[in-house]
Amino acid sequence: MNGLKENLENLSNTHNIEEFLIAAAYWLAIILIILFIFFVSVKLNNFIQDRKRKKSSSEKDDFIDRIGI
Repeated sequence: MNGLKENLENLSNTHNIEEFLIAAAYWLAIILIILFIFFVSVKLNNFIQDRKRKKSSSEKDDFIDRIGI
């Protein structure tokens, strides 16, 4: 009976797993935030570069002429 009690206590001891999952979720959130900031900065940079070159929407959409077909 004591062995059964010890096994049940060991099964209910999930503190280490909880700490690991919380740490993994924390770092995953940090990585996603960094990727989102990178994505926004690249989009903003492309927008600024297009404004500097004064590209019109027809020039940006004319992909076939740009590749020479």
